[in-house]
Order: sequence, then structure tokens, then C-alpha cells
Amino acid sequence: MFRGSLVTLAALTAAVCGDAWADWASDDSYGAFHVVVADSASASEKFAAQEFKKYWRLTTGHDIPVQNKPTQGVTVWIGRDGVPSDLLARLELEGLGPDGLCIRTVKAGRTKTDLPDSLLIVGGRERGTMYGVYEFFERYMGVRWLAAGVTHIPEAPPDGLPKINYRYVPQFLRRRTGYAWGFRVSGREKDADEIERLQRLASHVQYGLHVHTLFTLLPPDKYFDEHPEYYSEIDGKRTAERGQLCFSNTDMTEALVAELEERMRANPTANVWNVSQMDWDGHCECSECRAIDEREGGHMASLLTFINRVADAVKDEFPNNYIETLAYQHTRKPPKFIRPRENVIIALCNIECEFSMPMTDRRSAVNRAFLKDIKGWAKIPCIKFFWDYPDNVVFQAPFPNFHVMQPNMQLWADSGFTSAYICSNHNASEQFGAMKAYLFAKLMWNPDCDFDGLMKEFIDLYYGEGGPYIEQYIDLLTQALRKKRVEMDIFDHLHWIDYDLVTESDAIFQRALAAATAPEVTLRLRQEYASVQYQAMIAAPKLEVDTEKMWLTVVRPPCLSFDAYARLLDELGVPPAQGMTHRQNIERWVGSRALPPSRLESPIEVIEDEHSLLWVAPAAQGTILRWRDKSAGVELLDNIRKYGKPGHVFWHKWQETRLPPIGPRAGAIAEEYTVKARQKDAITLEAALDNGLVFERIVKLMPDRPGLEYTASVFNPTDAPVSPGVNIHPEFYTHGAIAPEMWADTGAGWVQLNGAVNPDLNVFGAFHDPRQYVRWAAYIPTKRFTLVNAFEDEGIASLMYFYNAQREQQHINLELMMSQEPVQPGDKRTIVARYYTSRQHPSAMQSGNRRETP
Repeated sequence: MFRGSLVTLAALTAAVCGDAWADWASDDSYGAFHVVVADSASASEKFAAQEFKKYWRLTTGHDIPVQNKPTQGVTVWIGRDGVPSDLLARLELEGLGPDGLCIRTVKAGRTKTDLPDSLLIVGGRERGTMYGVYEFFERYMGVRWLAAGVTHIPEAPPDGLPKINYRYVPQFLRRRTGYAWGFRVSGREKDADEIERLQRLASHVQYGLHVHTLFTLLPPDKYFDEHPEYYSEIDGKRTAERGQLCFSNTDMTEALVAELEERMRANPTANVWNVSQMDWDGHCECSECRAIDEREGGHMASLLTFINRVADAVKDEFPNNYIETLAYQHTRKPPKFIRPRENVIIALCNIECEFSMPMTDRRSAVNRAFLKDIKGWAKIPCIKFFWDYPDNVVFQAPFPNFHVMQPNMQLWADSGFTSAYICSNHNASEQFGAMKAYLFAKLMWNPDCDFDGLMKEFIDLYYGEGGPYIEQYIDLLTQALRKKRVEMDIFDHLHWIDYDLVTESDAIFQRALAAATAPEVTLRLRQEYASVQYQAMIAAPKLEVDTEKMWLTVVRPPCLSFDAYARLLDELGVPPAQGMTHRQNIERWVGSRALPPSRLESPIEVIEDEHSLLWVAPAAQGTILRWRDKSAGVELLDNIRKYGKPGHVFWHKWQETRLPPIGPRAGAIAEEYTVKARQKDAITLEAALDNGLVFERIVKLMPDRPGLEYTASVFNPTDAPVSPGVNIHPEFYTHGAIAPEMWADTGAGWVQLNGAVNPDLNVFGAFHDPRQYVRWAAYIPTKRFTLVNAFEDEGIASLMYFYNAQREQQHINLELMMSQEPVQPGDKRTIVARYYTSRQHPSAMQSGNRRETP
């Protein structure tokens, strides 16, 4: 708790009350106040009376009594019990519900009875009266409950109190966040209770089951062997592995209802039971489920048919209970005709949305699709809850979404949703977690609040002298999103974070820390700065290409080691996330080995013929920087000279990466390669791997077309078997934010691999068996050309394609994963492949065998 004064608070006071601020009571009367709460009041109202006494003393310095009858002086009535009828008649009590509130002042002599000046704080008995007390101290006394254990009390009370006639009922009856829940899961129950109470987070429901519960109710290890028909049919086979239930199966419904009713009888205080899909697709493809979904236009149809049956089955015995299900990912789209029963709750989730712009911004294809669905649900009369996602699931990653928080909340409110859950990472220690928790609580209480004013006020109060620099930093990130046209979803891997952005962010925080004087403010700034220190580990480097000397320089910002960063988070009191230690989280998101050098320099080797141009940087992780199809004038790895500009923030490169892990933080297998042989149209590179193997790459341009022959080998010179841990990882440029078409040649014909994938899904990938195909290809719609990869299956364990067609990335990977079977001493393992371009669409290409493919 701290005291202070702010220009913003004074301005707010003047704006609300004007010259009439002291019209009801002057500060001279503050010592004559007393609180009255009836003996019959609810426990919450009696607690509210004590809270008024507490904060009156903190704001005015006067310790006033709490009693059950009025005496001389100014009476503060808490709760409706015991309040004279002529006073109550002045309040609009109808429709307050559990959380609504009224605050009103009445001057002496203005009532039929001879009553002194009165302040009435009356609301719902469960919470509304208590919320009225907090509303009074926020609105009229300047108190701010910023975070757990952090309360701002103004240095001096106001000169007086105005005439007040205020009534408010929140639209969202349930207001919950993962931030508060995070205190509970980390054992901070007292902090959780405090933050939920003071920031008016509440729920009118009690859950018996929470989310992704199908397999909780019908666990496969109990039911699948005897009843495989209960589970999804996928590709003609019943499976529980990453599947769902067969929603058209009425016997399955009866079994699930039996399990559910047993739980309901055992937990009579719960009134909402979530029966929802598992956290993946795996929808049932049986003829009955498929027919329902096709008739209704989406997979919600079969799910809702099942949910309605469950709701019908339990309503007689449990008339006051509700069945909740998710409209989530593949079930998000509302059905055409089926409607939820009256005891069914639909919880719509926006997990796929882009949060660099509001959900109403039609520039985003993902948001356009979601907006269509939310409008569809808005037209359906039913109980509607929502889940919103406020931060990045990636460890310590920034998520600058402040500019979309209010318009998104207003869209939910305008669409008729009555319950809000902010599904954060359960960690208020993430960057700006405390501020987001505060602002989301304000938005859930009132979507039309003065959001910008509240945010500015929080920054000034919470970060003190560092506040102006926090504003600069948030503006820097927000402008970077806009300038680079970033599509930021909750799984954003920060490819838009680059050397220049981290360098500027670091400088801002250095100025903020130098300005701070209070130890608690310094700690808060250091907690926010920790995210910048994480960004330094993963930032896209600064590339300098000298085309006269043909020289590449790669510069990364200075950063801490993994162990030093983990120790820093411990020192700052940041709790471990997602059930892992800090070190494990770092390795998960940054990579499992040492960070790359802060500076790499390499000559650029140029390989060229009439069809293709290649740039290779041997001393910079052997990277192929450039592949240009000269005949078509197309850059296949983007134009490195445009790197860092809008639409070109992702460094498209071709490297060999480590296995495991698989993903954006896998890392190169070696920091430096040496040139073993070189011709005008070919180059051979070699690298010593840290597992003892020797890697060799031969690249030779194809003489008859734009393409290259690629040979990768590992040799084991040691005296023990060694697993290679090598993945061929080219990141080709898609030339636009449009998902490519993936095709494969079976030898008997071409098939599209992603034909059934939602076209609005611009991030997708899949593994394939190399023995099933002789080649595969990516068709790039924006340039109308096909990139083909033919390969010998010997030495390859798996194929993986992965594309990210978001504006800031625009790449398609055609990856060849080398077999991880140990290479014996003295042996060699080789992958042989060819990559080439074609103006033909794959569907028009002639199918062939491996010997026939170019």
C-alpha cells in the first residue's frame, strides 16, 4: 500500500464532479461519519461495512464506528436491511442481481423522517453491496487496487463529497481471469482472494467439470476396448488417439450421462458441468456424424446434437444445472438449424484470432472468419459465455495487445455474451501481467470504461518514475507490429522481434531503471525488462551484406546465458510456468543447446549457371542465403536485400538443423562449415558436429532447369555408434500471405496433401512417410509456380512440410529428416534429393518413379 498524488486523479475528480464536488459533505464532517449495517445483513454486507471503515481511515485518517443503528452525524448505510423505507424508495433496486449496486447521497431534512445526512451503498446481497463500497472509494476517494498487495491511497482526501446518484449493473455476470487463478495454482490463495474481491472478479456459477472433459467422463482406458464404437471413426477406423467421441452414438450418450449424473449427485453445490471436446480436432467421420455435420454446415452440429441429448437426460433430476460445451476451433461455426436447449451454455473461444488488430478488423482473414462466426452465434437465442486469450503461450514473450483489448471486449458485449473468462497463462509475472489483469478486470466490469485513462493511470502509479519509459516501450512494440504488418496470435514465435527492436527496447529500460528511486518500482521494472532479455536470446539478427566484397555479417544483441537467465527469473520472483523449471522452459522455446555467437562473418560463395543463382555462407552455419530462379525472375528464399522491411521480417534460409527438437528453435548443426571443393556450378561443404560425426553437403546446379542436386552425408570416424541428429531444413518463400498447396506423387498419380485443411488456416504442417511418395511439391499461388522436391527414400526417416503464410513469415518448409538410427563406426549415411521449379501445376504433372523424376 502506498500514498501518492496524481494529476490524472485530480483531473478525473474535476471532470466527474465539477464545482459541485463538495455539495453534499465537506471534509470537516469526515470525522462525524459512522457506518450502519443491520444484524440481518448478509455476511458479504457485514464484511463490506468493515471494508468501508478500513478504507475511510486510510483515506481520511478518521477511525469511525460500525454499528447497527444510526446516531448523530453522517450515516453510511451498508446494505438494504434496516434502511428506512423512504430512503430505500429513492433507489432503483429492481434488477440489480447479485453484483449490481446503487450509491446515493441524501441531505438531512430531505426525508419524511428526521434523518441526518445519509450515504446509501446498497446492492446485491451476495456481492453487490461490497462492490458498491469499492466503487465508492475508487470513484470518489481515489483509491486504486492495482495488484495483489499494491494499493494506491491518495496523500489527502478530497475537500468534500458531491451529490451522488449512481447505479450500475455489469453485463458480464461471470468475470474470471487466469491471472487470479495463477495465484491459486502457485499456493497464493490469499492473494487470489484479495485480487478477485477488490477487482470485482466473480462468478455466478460453480463448476463441477471445467474444460476438455470428454475423456474424463468416458476414459478410453476404461471403455475403448469393449466399446470402440463410442469413439471417433477416423479414416475408416475407430480410435481414441487424438480423437473425440462418436456424437451420433446414443449408447455412448447413455454411458456418459451415467458417469456425469454420478458426479452431479456427489457434488450438489456445482451448477455448471462442462462437457466439451478434447483439445484437438479428431472429429468423428462415421456416416451418421458426417451426415449431421454436412446438413448443418459444420462440426458443431453433431456435438450440439449430443449435448442437447445430455441436457435433456439430466434436466429432470437436476433442474437448476447447466451443461456447458465449447465452440472451439473445428466446432466454432454455429449450426444452421439446431439450437441449444435452455439448460445448455455455449462457450465461444477466439484462440485462433490475430491480436495485432481488433477482431472487427477485416484486413485479417482469420479475424474475418471469426467475426462471421460470432455474428452467427449472436443471432442464436441461448446462454453464451466466451473465452478470450490475452497473452502469448511462449515463455516470457511480449504480447502487445493493449490497443485491441477494449474493442474486442465491446464486441463480446455487443454480441450478447454474458460471461467472460480471460484465459491467460496463469502467471501474472509475465510481461505486464499485473497491468493486463487490472485492465481486463476493468473491461469485464464495464466494457465502455475510459480504457486509455485507466492504462495511463496504472502505468503512472505502478511504475512511478519509470512510467514514461514503459509507455515508450509499449508504443515501440505496437508500432513495430503495425510497421511490419505482423499477424500476432497467441502462439507467436516472435519472428518480428529483431536486433534493432531489442537494442532500442534495452535502451528504454536502461533509462527507466536509472530514473527509478523506490526499490519496489525498480523490482517491477526489472520484471518487465526480463522479457526484453529473453527477446535478446531469440531476436532475428541484423544482416549486413557487402555485395562488392561478397561478405556476410550476422549480428545478434548481447544476451544472458541460459543458466544466468534462469537465475535472474528466480531472483525476480517469477514463478515457473507450465509445470517446468525456468531452464526447461528456456530450452523448450529457445533451443536445447548453446546460443549462437553474437557475431558471425563469412565470405559469400556464389554458384551460378544460366538457370540458377545461389549464395552460400560457409562460416555462417553453412547457410544458403539465396536461390534465384533466373529464368522466372523469382527469389525462392526471399530477397535477402529486403530483409527487415515490412513483409520481409523472417530470414528465409536453408540450413541443416538439429534433431531433436523440431521447430523454430532447433538451431544449426554447426556454427561453421569449410569449403572442401568448389566449381562454378557446384560446392562441397564439410562440418564437424559436436556429436563426433562429420557432415558433408554437396550442392550442384541442375544443367537443364532451375534446380539443384542436393546430397547430405554423415560419416562416423569415432569408435562408437552415433545418432546423426540431422534435419534438412529449407525455408522457401511463399511470396504472399496465402497458404501454398501441398502435393505428393505416389508414382501412380499426384494427390493433394492439404486439400482437407481449412483454407483460412494459414499455419499448418504434417509428417509423411517417404516410402509412400517419389516426390512432393509446393504450389505457390501468388507466383503460379511449383517447387518440387524429389528424393531417394534411403536414409530418410520422415518427410515434414510446414507452412506459415502469415504476413511477417510467408514460408513453406520441405524438410527431410535423416534416419536417427545410429551410424556405426566407419559407416556413412546419405540423403540424395533434387529441388527444382516448374511452371506446371502438380495436378498437371506426369507421375513417375524415382528413376524417372529429374
